[in-house]
Amino acid sequence: MDPFNEKQAKCPSTLIVLTILTFVNSGFSFLSHLLLSFSPDLIPKIIDVLQMMGYPQAIIDIYSEMIGIASWKFLLAALCYALAIIGAVLMLKLNKLGFHLYVISQILLFAVSNFVLLGAFKMSFMGAFWSLLFIGCYALQIKYMNKPNSTETIEGEESQQNTNEPNNQE
Repeated sequence: MDPFNEKQAKCPSTLIVLTILTFVNSGFSFLSHLLLSFSPDLIPKIIDVLQMMGYPQAIIDIYSEMIGIASWKFLLAALCYALAIIGAVLMLKLNKLGFHLYVISQILLFAVSNFVLLGAFKMSFMGAFWSLLFIGCYALQIKYMNKPNSTETIEGEESQQNTNEPNNQE
């Protein structure tokens, strides 16, 4: 995308808001799962801090369940969140491939949450609802996106090119 080309397609504000929300959620989740995958010994320390701060036992129990989870499972979840971020970046660049990557990431996250991580990480009804809502909102924005590796022609540009070509019919 050329920042000096005024004729290029503009990104709709709805798509910008959706991608910002995706960056915040998926970015935080990516970083936290990546940290948990490389620092499993950090979880007991987090539990100690939560107990000292007087957090409810239900939250401490969630972190207690994390102790028995293998590091590679957190890394797998982090990779799924990274795929969601890549999809959002591509959609922000108006590339349809980003939508497909985002949908794949959400399906993988559902599978990883419910069949690999289990326990407190199972995707709740609300988690599934938000994923489907974002997929639906992104689907409504597909009309503004181009096919991957295609060149966009802007209305009037093609007809203008045709009028500039010499007429060799004589």
